Amino acid sequence: MPSATRDWPRIARPLCGFVLLLSLAPLFVGAARKFATFGRADVLLSAEEAGYRVLSVGSSARDSRLLPGDLVVLLDGGPALEVRTPSRRLAASPADLTLLRDGRLVSVRSGAVPAPWDLRWVVLLVVGLGSLVAAAMAAWAAPRAARPGANFLFAGFGLCLALLLALTPSPPVDGFFRAATLLEEAARALGPAFLLAFVFTFPRPARRVRPWLFFVPAALLLAESARVYLLPGLVADAPSAVRRLDVAEALWIGASFLLAAGRVVTLSRRTTDLLTEKQVRFLVLGTAVGLSPVAVFGLLPFAFGTSLPVLTTLSLVPLLLVPAAFLAALLRYRLWDVEVLGREAAATIGAGALGAALFAGAQLLSRQPLLTALPYAGALVETAAGLAIAVSVVPVRRGLSGALSRLQHGDRTAEREALLGVARELLSPRRTSEIGALLSERVTRGLGLSPAVLLPVEGELVDASAVDGGPPLPLSELPATVARRPSRLSRHLLAAAPSPAVARLRQAGFRTLAPLAVSGRLLALFAVGDRDGRIPPSGEDVELLESVLAPAALALDHARLYAELEREAERYRRLKEFHEDVVEGSAAAIAVTDATGRLTSVNPALCRLLGAREEDLLGRPAAEVLPREIPAEIGSARVTVPLDGSERVLDVAVSAFPGAGEGSASRVTVLQDSTEVARLEKALAERERLTALSALSAGVAHEVNTPLTGVASFARLLLDDTPREDPRRPLLEKIEQHAFRASRLIGSLLDLARGRPRDLLPVEPAELAREAVRSLQEEAALRGVRLSVDLPERLPRVAGHADALVQVLVNLVKNGVEAAAAARPGAGSVRLGLRAAGERVLFDVVDDGAGLSAEERARVFAPFYSTKTDRGGVGLGLAIASDIIRSHGGTLTVDSEPGAGSRFTVSLPALA
Repeated sequence: MPSATRDWPRIARPLCGFVLLLSLAPLFVGAARKFATFGRADVLLSAEEAGYRVLSVGSSARDSRLLPGDLVVLLDGGPALEVRTPSRRLAASPADLTLLRDGRLVSVRSGAVPAPWDLRWVVLLVVGLGSLVAAAMAAWAAPRAARPGANFLFAGFGLCLALLLALTPSPPVDGFFRAATLLEEAARALGPAFLLAFVFTFPRPARRVRPWLFFVPAALLLAESARVYLLPGLVADAPSAVRRLDVAEALWIGASFLLAAGRVVTLSRRTTDLLTEKQVRFLVLGTAVGLSPVAVFGLLPFAFGTSLPVLTTLSLVPLLLVPAAFLAALLRYRLWDVEVLGREAAATIGAGALGAALFAGAQLLSRQPLLTALPYAGALVETAAGLAIAVSVVPVRRGLSGALSRLQHGDRTAEREALLGVARELLSPRRTSEIGALLSERVTRGLGLSPAVLLPVEGELVDASAVDGGPPLPLSELPATVARRPSRLSRHLLAAAPSPAVARLRQAGFRTLAPLAVSGRLLALFAVGDRDGRIPPSGEDVELLESVLAPAALALDHARLYAELEREAERYRRLKEFHEDVVEGSAAAIAVTDATGRLTSVNPALCRLLGAREEDLLGRPAAEVLPREIPAEIGSARVTVPLDGSERVLDVAVSAFPGAGEGSASRVTVLQDSTEVARLEKALAERERLTALSALSAGVAHEVNTPLTGVASFARLLLDDTPREDPRRPLLEKIEQHAFRASRLIGSLLDLARGRPRDLLPVEPAELAREAVRSLQEEAALRGVRLSVDLPERLPRVAGHADALVQVLVNLVKNGVEAAAAARPGAGSVRLGLRAAGERVLFDVVDDGAGLSAEERARVFAPFYSTKTDRGGVGLGLAIASDIIRSHGGTLTVDSEPGAGSRFTVSLPALA
């Protein structure tokens, strides 16, 4: 049984649809017959045995001289029944009629009767068909409605209203005429009953009222109509009975209308739920706006004692709003826009009424005797009225709409108008938070929607910190339409698709989400609540909100770009500060030049290097400030420059300034003071050289020491067998002596190579010098070089290995002898001088040879470098000598110029 109760709307819907479709037949047939009367005299005739009975005479047919009840016997001398369409014949031209009036034959001359189109009926036909369509839509939606019975009751009312307005019995008086009359009577009886049952059921049932009771009077009227029209034999006075029935029906319709209006007004004044209030408001506004023009323009002509058929006819058009409003309330169509729709409809009707009034006034004015006497005066008046209507209708409608809007919104009107000015305020750059605060304030004040917040969107997440301080909302949990248009977060949505995001928003009081998008890219959502916590925004509110959010979206996009620009600027600032800190704190000297070669930036290291202040350097050409040894071309180099009275070694790196055009002189020059590095590199190279030399010395000593030992041994054997007086004995003694010295020297070299120098003993510098000179005296004489020695009387002793030091002096003196002999054959000289200098003893070997160039001086102590490769030199003597002196804590230096000879100086620490 409960299932049958739920399914009855689905069963009743096709039945109701069948009835509505069936009603189209009499409506279309009646309309066709009515259209057929156009072009005929407005005289209703009924065929009888003797002729045509006149049933009624319209106001436009007064010139026909016919009266209701007349029987037309002859028409133009012939039987009237032979004319099949007498009303059309009467409209075509004057006619001679023979009438039976009050039992007497009367001959009359009928004038040509005008046959105007019944525009009023055409308008009513359109309204009736609209009502029928509304009834069909209500019946179709009944199974899905909360109260299906209300839908079917309205469908019945709509059908009755359609029959009342559109079904007009038209001649000839036949079976269809009588059936149409009965249908019209049924609509008069049942229409009010359906209306009362509907308003006492919808939008909520009335207590202690049974809707079926309203059909009792309707049933009584139906029974009386059946008796009067179907059983005329039971009626004593048919015309009186018809009049009484018409009065009863009029009273029934009037009473029903007043009762229904009272019910609706009562509901409108009662505080109920919001949905019911909006539905009742739809009923009230639709009925008021639809019926007001009929009431106003029906009374005005009567009050002025005239008729304005055009104005009266046009006033019927708004009747369409009555069934439309009922249907919208039933289907809950744009309930939140009821005030807006009512306002716009009233403004449109008001503008149309003004236009119709102007036209009607022009018609009345054109009929005045003064204007009719003037040619074309009436036409000019009507033309001027038409132009005035065309020019004024749109402004009048806009003005009426604005006035009604101000009346509707009251004190909030100014705030709503100011809301549109937000676009101007958003032209200036603002942060996202400022845009959100501005929108929230203006929307709350202008639309009354609270709360209102801006929710930025980042990727697939919505920043919900302004909602409840919680985590972001996943965009996927919100309605799919939220990115395209404003979306309602209704209870039905939450019930149909449970979503934590929607639940959070609703719990925080938000009911509508509107997107802020630019070029299809969603930037943010604007969340708003309802007005007074219960009234959703109307369509007009949503449109106004969208018109505000459109420029706000652009401003938000600009704010996003502005924020990105600020972040980039901050990053650039920090990067700049970092670079400046790096440059300022760099130990390397850095100089930046512009396209003209002038210094634009220098760091403290450069100022310290050049001994100048920053302000004294900036703006000056780099060529004037930097040492000339520093290259200006792009590349790297190591240069030696004189700075602060000493030579400094600088590593120079010159690069083009980033972003400088081709051929620009903008440069970044980095100077690294590498003096100490160069010294260490030189020392390292020297160390490596010594290591190589030591390894070589060890190898050579090992290979040479064995044969030297043999030479010394064999010399001793020969000496033992040689008498003292033998002249060869001194030669053998020298062989033995030099062999043992060479052996000791090789031993020293081995100790040096192994890193174990022998113990240094005190030696006399003069003895070292004499030994060296004695060793080379004969060779110098053979080469034609004068060898001299300069020995002071007293010199401090030095600590050293005598053989090694003698070997050094021998090497230096021998080199001098060879150089002097080569440069001055037979006239060269070499001097070995000794002198004390503070705590050191100096050995000077001076020759008058060819001297050395700067390049030769730089490499003279390098292993395997020799200036006498053509004379058998291998470049090891000076290298070994330098190592020996260094192992004694001394130095070996050279002072020489090309063509001026050379001076080699050995400096050794003096013993105290």
